[in-house]
Amino acid sequence: MNNIDIEESAFNRVLWDNSLSPSRFRGLVYHKYVLYFIAVISIIVFAIQLHILGWVTLKKYQRHNQVSFLHMLDIGQGDSFIIDHYVGHRIVIDTGSNSNLFLNQLYEDSCCLINYHKTRKTIDLLLLTHDDADHAAALVGLPPDIKIGIIMTSPFAYSYIEKYMQSKSDTLKQELKSELEQNSESEKTKLSILPVTNGFSFNILSDTFEILFPKNQELVSGQRYQKLGAKKNEKVGPSSYLPTISSRRPENDDSIIMKTMLNNRTILFTGDAGFEAERALFEDGKIKKKIENIDILKVGHHGSKYSSGKEFLEIMKPQYALISAGKKNTYGHPHKSVLKRLESIAVKKENIFRTDTCGQIQFTIYKMGAIGHPDCKSISYDNKGLD
Repeated sequence: MNNIDIEESAFNRVLWDNSLSPSRFRGLVYHKYVLYFIAVISIIVFAIQLHILGWVTLKKYQRHNQVSFLHMLDIGQGDSFIIDHYVGHRIVIDTGSNSNLFLNQLYEDSCCLINYHKTRKTIDLLLLTHDDADHAAALVGLPPDIKIGIIMTSPFAYSYIEKYMQSKSDTLKQELKSELEQNSESEKTKLSILPVTNGFSFNILSDTFEILFPKNQELVSGQRYQKLGAKKNEKVGPSSYLPTISSRRPENDDSIIMKTMLNNRTILFTGDAGFEAERALFEDGKIKKKIENIDILKVGHHGSKYSSGKEFLEIMKPQYALISAGKKNTYGHPHKSVLKRLESIAVKKENIFRTDTCGQIQFTIYKMGAIGHPDCKSISYDNKGLD
């Protein structure tokens, strides 16, 4: 008998030995699956612990090294940007028009520090640059568990804020009512709505956020307020007010233009501002100095040919240009003339980032001003330029 036969015979004897009865065999199988189950649970627990450890380590790293992040979300034809500041504050500039697209990217793995914000349901500051649907409509569809601390807006733009408050009648307005009843004399409320113009600014430690446009200071000082659904002369708290400044239709040139400095790097957010708003900036000597040598420019109006004039770009000389536009959009954004104007002021092709060709973009801004960004070279001039 060869070695193979001996081994097979020994195996058969063990298998059919009385000591391995059917009931004991079933018991061994049961214990095997129990061990498998324990092993799987152990792996899951270890993965969770590793994820928590990674999250804590990343947060400590971000805070200790003063690393902030700028995200340009890919929300189709519209605008939405997120600043995740190293102290933990989250600032959102515009929401786009589709709340599902906005929320999916706000919490998906590819965005916002490997998803460490996924369980966080707070937007500390929401800036709505103007009242167009592709910048503000997604606000209306946000679920009740998304808490917003402050909404900043142009004095001309509040229709979507009003719709947002109406859509949250059973939650938000009840919270406002409860707090007003408890703190009738207090200025503190769960939601603050703040119309802003040129001259308004705030700081997060040494980082600054300054509103450069619109310039109508008198609108803020002399504006009237009306509570949503309030009766005449009804006494209410400040957060339940909505501005009623102008009945005229908001225009792109009412857009808020905000200059931000993160770790000594300057970013200019321009909304849908066009030539008229741009001219108002560089014709004002004080403001002109503030927009010189911008590091990162959010190109106005998705790259429309009616924005990003040559003189405006020559003053800023941005190193990077961000364009949020829908893939194969019918407007032809970004227009080829804008791309050529950017190149004419020495913005390299590889430093022009477009959501229609690059998708979602994340910039990392380090303590001493170094900038980390993805490699996206799929720049094309295929748009027909209809707008």
